[in-house]
Amino acid sequence: MSFDFNQAATVNVKYVDTKGNQIAQGEVTYPNGANVNGTYTTGQLEIPNYKFVRMDDGTATGAKSLPATGTLTKAGDNGTVIYVYT
Repeated sequence: MSFDFNQAATVNVKYVDTKGNQIAQGEVTYPNGANVNGTYTTGQLEIPNYKFVRMDDGTATGAKSLPATGTLTKAGDNGTVIYVYT
């Protein structure tokens, strides 16, 4: 007998204001499972009284955002997708 083993991999998603304060919760979708070489997707949220301005370039939280969608390249935490709103 044999089996396939896929290493687990994840990303996080944050929705913050321009000062880095979290303003909403979001979810990450893993169409092929949360595994190395799998893909992930996130999306902008409609947040009352806020307007999306950019993906974080490091100015809001001190960390540069991952792309909104992408590939999980390593086991464990692959980083954070950060949407910035005003």
